[in-house]
Amino acid sequence: KRNFEEEINKLKYYDILTDTPNRKLFINIWENEIIKARYMEKQTKHAVLLIDLDNFKEINDTLGHDYGDELLKNVANLIKATMKEGNFVSRAGGDEFFILMRNIEDYSEISGLCIKLQSLLNCAIRIDDKHVYTSASIGITIFPDDGCETSILLKNADTAMYSAKNNGKAKYSFFNKKMTYIVVRRAEIEKGLRGALENNEFEIYYQPQIDIINNRVKGFEALLRWNSVKLGRVTPAEFIPVAEKSGLIMPIGDWIIRTVCLQNFLWKSKGYSYDTIAINLSAIQLQNDKFEETLKNIINETRINPKFIELEITESIFMKDFEHSIKLLTIIRDLGITIALDDFG
Repeated sequence: KRNFEEEINKLKYYDILTDTPNRKLFINIWENEIIKARYMEKQTKHAVLLIDLDNFKEINDTLGHDYGDELLKNVANLIKATMKEGNFVSRAGGDEFFILMRNIEDYSEISGLCIKLQSLLNCAIRIDDKHVYTSASIGITIFPDDGCETSILLKNADTAMYSAKNNGKAKYSFFNKKMTYIVVRRAEIEKGLRGALENNEFEIYYQPQIDIINNRVKGFEALLRWNSVKLGRVTPAEFIPVAEKSGLIMPIGDWIIRTVCLQNFLWKSKGYSYDTIAINLSAIQLQNDKFEETLKNIINETRINPKFIELEITESIFMKDFEHSIKLLTIIRDLGITIALDDFG
């Protein structure tokens, strides 16, 4: 009977895959620490770290869930290996892990652990015969500096983690009050983007490329601009990452290509002389299996000669999945479209 009860408790409070405490047990322990701290004369500080793997969805999508599961087991073991006495690790769910650091004397202890964690996690982990490249973003919140309630502190850790991701991933970030504004702003942008196409809020500016020697317009680069009804003008640097993360870049990207092809056809039918109009592509568009089909359909619909289209791809996107990129770029080139590598070097 005792073994049976232990098994039931383990199912209730442990994550079976990684053999670590689950979110429920973590929150129970965290709440107990907060209650204990209220009755102590000397105010103790505790920290919660939220670790999130940066490219877990891509690994699951490209290599399959078995590799994803093995990666999570490996990551859990690496995190457990960094734990000192008094620290407590838990799988929060999905690809997220919590660490509770008790009785913090100095913030440098937290920074030190984050640096150690990232040196372990920002690398290639060998699974079967493959090297799986991963990295982690870490959000940190401190009790009682950032709050005294469990729900608020966990929300803070989440906010700090998203801030670390938005700053380029593979980073760690301490919570501060300004971050809340950033998270709210991102939510507003995502909400606004969802209706932007229907409301005709996007515009394309055509930036000319001048051939100075021959004194002619060599071509154009299509630049997307968003004038939101609610938010006013929002810069691409702010809204493109939100569009990519939410998946909205797909319909927006298709709209850009279609609009540019129509404009291109119109200018060419009027006899204007230039080589190409360049369109910047997002990594998300290239990773989509239907991109090639969409591109062919748009060319057919708009009746544009493909030689007047140039697609710009950043070098980092190209290197991310080299074999897939080469295959897709060969197909695009065979359609008669010019390809340019941006930020090359």
